[in-house]
Amino acid sequence: YDFIWTREKGPEAEGDPKDGSEDPFRCTTRRGTIYPGKKYEMVFEYIPSTSGVHESYWMFSVVGRDANQPFMVAGTVKDPRVGMDCPNVNFGRLLLGARGRETIHITNKEHIPFSFTFDKKSYQGQGQPVLSISPTSGVVGPGTTFPVELVFRPIEEEPFNCNVVCHVKRKETPVILNVKGEGYKVHSVLQIEDQSTGRISRTINAGVAETVDFGTMQAQEKRKIVFKLQNAGKFNFDYLWQIKPNRGSLQPGGRLGET
Repeated sequence: YDFIWTREKGPEAEGDPKDGSEDPFRCTTRRGTIYPGKKYEMVFEYIPSTSGVHESYWMFSVVGRDANQPFMVAGTVKDPRVGMDCPNVNFGRLLLGARGRETIHITNKEHIPFSFTFDKKSYQGQGQPVLSISPTSGVVGPGTTFPVELVFRPIEEEPFNCNVVCHVKRKETPVILNVKGEGYKVHSVLQIEDQSTGRISRTINAGVAETVDFGTMQAQEKRKIVFKLQNAGKFNFDYLWQIKPNRGSLQPGGRLGET
């Protein structure tokens, strides 16, 4: 007897295309001949691209005879239990040029391994990158975790907020990790106050050798120069006054060079 399998429309397949191109079920033995006293193996393949319940309706017919038998082929796909051990990472405030490091873990609660890949476009824009991830791809084994290191290095004095996209093979939706941070720099102003007027006489520029002249003085005379250090930024900073040289040894008849 010759037989043929024909795909039919069903109540759950009204929106499927007529050619069945999006049907996750495929019959690899659509036609064939069953010889007397023999068996014939008929194979259906299930290759789903989305999670959920899938149904497909087929009709088995014997050619030339009034022998038809409907079949419903069904399958269920669940999203793999692969994710991250934390939904977000907050590096807080970091000085420009400094590096903050955090380690997150990709967890696999399934019994088979899954490969993953981070989408660089989701966290790196044009110019120098602020966030780096290592490694950007890998395989997490069944029932294990995989460590991933994040390094945040701010280059601008502004907040950073992005959703890092991680694609997991055979997982319908990507895993999202929210990463936040903020860069800042020290805004300090050092000025000299005029004692006679109480006003600022000049501002000391960073990296420029400045001269402070007490003028001509008599013995036992005392003069005072007031330095005013101002914090013009949003965050605290520590400071330390240093007078160089502040210690040493000088032999009789020796001279101390200018510093």
